[in-house]
Amino acid sequence: MKPAPDSRSPFRRLLTTHGFVALIVANTLGFGGEQMRLAAQSWWILGEGGSNTAVGLAAGLRLFPVILISLYAGVMIDRFGGKRVLLVERCLLGVLALATALVLLTESVEIWHIVALSTLAGATIALGFPATQTLVPEIVPIPLRQSANLLNQIGMSAGQTLGPLLSGILIALRSVSTAFFGLTALYVVSAAVTLKL
Repeated sequence: MKPAPDSRSPFRRLLTTHGFVALIVANTLGFGGEQMRLAAQSWWILGEGGSNTAVGLAAGLRLFPVILISLYAGVMIDRFGGKRVLLVERCLLGVLALATALVLLTESVEIWHIVALSTLAGATIALGFPATQTLVPEIVPIPLRQSANLLNQIGMSAGQTLGPLLSGILIALRSVSTAFFGLTALYVVSAAVTLKL
């Protein structure tokens, strides 16, 4: 006897697809974290008397590793799997966020330290970004992939919007280093959620 077709909407079916909710949450947190870093480091650089050029360098230098590393990220995903690559990325980003927070607590911190850490974070994101895209087809059945990609994009956009907001709140409550400690916690949660994929 043929099973009855599933009458639920694609979005409701996705919410019960194993691992998909974890992927959306992990991606939302990951993209939110990226924007948190950009907002917090820009705030700190300007607060320390840095120029708009320094802010632009801190944000722009992150793109060079993206161009280089993205070429090899697909090979790493094929070899080790998207989940592992994404997990390594989130753990490395957490370590870099913690390192930035601790550097900001020292009196000898200079703008170039933050630019260097931001560039390393960009390289790490370049490693993991393709995995955020390739995991959807691995988790979601073909009929639901269009809806899954839409929800994935909505989650990324939500993260990019909420990241600077959260960063601003943490800076207002305490300091820029607090925002980076918050970012560290965010990446720890994202890594934990990634384990559930």
